[in-house]
Amino acid sequence: MGGQRLLQTLATNPQTIVDNLSTFTTIFLGIFIEASPFLLLGTLASGIVEVFFSQEDMIRLVPRNPIGGALFGSLLGFGFPVCECGVAPLTRRLIRKGIPPHVGIAFLLASPVANPIVIASTLLFLRGFERRTVLYLIALPLMMVILAAVIINLYFPL
Repeated sequence: MGGQRLLQTLATNPQTIVDNLSTFTTIFLGIFIEASPFLLLGTLASGIVEVFFSQEDMIRLVPRNPIGGALFGSLLGFGFPVCECGVAPLTRRLIRKGIPPHVGIAFLLASPVANPIVIASTLLFLRGFERRTVLYLIALPLMMVILAAVIINLYFPL
């Protein structure tokens, strides 16, 4: 079906394909260029964890209690302020360094919400609203992340 439509469009109006390809390229490059610094920051943070933190350090830092570990993972974004682009390589490195998977998942889910850069920009963006609204925008996702991490720990305990 899609192939027929493409051939029909090429036969009737080849300029449409060129225009669509140009639009696609512009959007793709815009997203790629915008995300690259953040992905680089996450990779840099991953390298810092690899070089400066031993596996024993990571295991010692993380609470053994599942709820404490989930809380620790969700608040880890304050120490590593990376966005959703850069959190994946860092989470992978943290799990390879020995933190429990539910703590890594908590970090992966909470870091885009609970880091100083996002909180500051949210406060700036919502400056006409009550501070309580901003608190809800940060606290409610963190509570959901902690709940998700505890459930993950129940199904996949170490």
